[in-house]
Amino acid sequence: YGQQNGEEVFTHGVQFGIVPANSRDLRQATKSFLEGVAPGNPELRVAGDAVSTKISGRDAVGLPLTNKSVLGGTERIGIYTTFLADGNLFYYLCVAPENVFESYRATFNKVGQSIRLTDAK
Repeated sequence: YGQQNGEEVFTHGVQFGIVPANSRDLRQATKSFLEGVAPGNPELRVAGDAVSTKISGRDAVGLPLTNKSVLGGTERIGIYTTFLADGNLFYYLCVAPENVFESYRATFNKVGQSIRLTDAK
């Protein structure tokens, strides 16, 4: 994470977020979220099939992506999404350059397994 050519860049790590979902279908909501970030990431591509998984015991979707890296070459991204009780979409994504992504995989997996979501009452 840092600045390059006057822009904030994120090359290695994990990011979490919550965005409004426009569908109650998890795969459709994930697709819509990605369509929303695509204009700022014109090289973003789906790199495999979506898989069903769990985040904090909730049904979730995982999707592999690739993008052009600001470091040159390609970066790999794993994005994982699930719904919160209020209908918003929770996501976390893991990113690293393609040539080192596998060396980060175990850490990325531990981060995902450590997520504990609770719904405010």
